Amino acid sequence: MIYIISKILSTVTLKIFFGFTIKGRENIPKKPPYIIAGNHTSYLDPIVIGCAFPHKVRFMAKKELFESKFLSWLLRQLGVFPVNRETLDISSVKQSIQILKDNGVLGIFPEGTRSRDGRFRGVTKGVIGIAIKGRAPIVPVALRGTYEAWPPGKKFLKPHKIVIKIGKPIDFLEVFREDGKIVVDYEKGAEILTSKIKELLEDER
Repeated sequence: MIYIISKILSTVTLKIFFGFTIKGRENIPKKPPYIIAGNHTSYLDPIVIGCAFPHKVRFMAKKELFESKFLSWLLRQLGVFPVNRETLDISSVKQSIQILKDNGVLGIFPEGTRSRDGRFRGVTKGVIGIAIKGRAPIVPVALRGTYEAWPPGKKFLKPHKIVIKIGKPIDFLEVFREDGKIVVDYEKGAEILTSKIKELLEDER
């Protein structure tokens, strides 16, 4: 219930103050599981993704946010779970895979952290491994305007048009299929996903 109420209020706020626009809605899978992967420049990004997709989206968040009892409770109600960014957090990876196996939707920012200057740095290989083990396609997305509306280091938001562009899902199980076998190439997968997100960011239509 908290997730639904938060989503409705956030969507209304984004449309009124930020001219929120969704492009490529036809590319959203009709049913889970799937992963949403996009660029990350602002705390607004997970909110925008959550409002753009019809299914409940679960995100990782740095474990420090869960130190407050109230914030920890609220984040968990919204489907957010902690990750230790200082090391390879196997438990959060396992939880991500389990979400997909349970026919859920996982939101990931595969750059690893927010871009401090608004530029897209490319994706890390970890998201490809999660997609393969969770047997789920990745939906690439591009978020524009969130950096201008609320960049890192700023306390207050300012009105700026926000657009999310949704690309076609990529099934890496098929990408890596050779002669009936799955031959995984994480570097190649990361390059493909990086290229797709860049294409969406550069497409002004």
